Amino acid sequence: MGAHGTFVNLKFKFMKVALTPTPRKMQIIYPVILNIEEKIKSFHGKDRVTAMSNQARNALEISSELTGLSITSTPKDHRGAPLPENGVYWSISHKPKYAAAVCSNIPVGIDIEKIRPRGSALLNYIAKSDEWNHFNEKSWFNFFRIFTSKEAVLKLTGDGISRLGKCKIHKVINNDQLVILFENKEYIIEHFLISDHIASITNSGKYKISWNAQDTI
Repeated sequence: MGAHGTFVNLKFKFMKVALTPTPRKMQIIYPVILNIEEKIKSFHGKDRVTAMSNQARNALEISSELTGLSITSTPKDHRGAPLPENGVYWSISHKPKYAAAVCSNIPVGIDIEKIRPRGSALLNYIAKSDEWNHFNEKSWFNFFRIFTSKEAVLKLTGDGISRLGKCKIHKVINNDQLVILFENKEYIIEHFLISDHIASITNSGKYKISWNAQDTI
């Protein structure tokens, strides 16, 4: 990072980028979303998945720079759940157009999905009627709002998607935030919309979220 907080040799255009790194005892978390469409379009099959994962790690590196944390590897347990590295927690997510990542000194989880129609049976699979009552309509936007929220919580806790049904919508705070109840603990979720995608993040504390998103190369 240059003297005035600009990135050297990185051709990313960010919204809401922090100008200076935050000390280790931070109260702000900086999730990063990168447009990776052009960078992975020449890859196919497993190579494409690997390329997306690599781009997500690029986003993670930028998040670590913004927070002032050092993360040199991304270890996982036997289930594939992220493990903290030297006290640094991390989470990544990627789709063919965007990669999202975040690191923090407290447990954190992030997920990103493209908002698109799916089979109608999934609406009742992702949330029961009492959960849908918190929303004004059963829409695909709200479906992915719920899905990414629950995924973010399970990424934070290290649980697999098989426990998705144990995550419950407890409260909708506003259009950008809601609360998930999982194993008798409340998790505040914050959303970010970029193009036709939605990202959701949660952390185990009350840290402020400062999104850093790049939509064009």
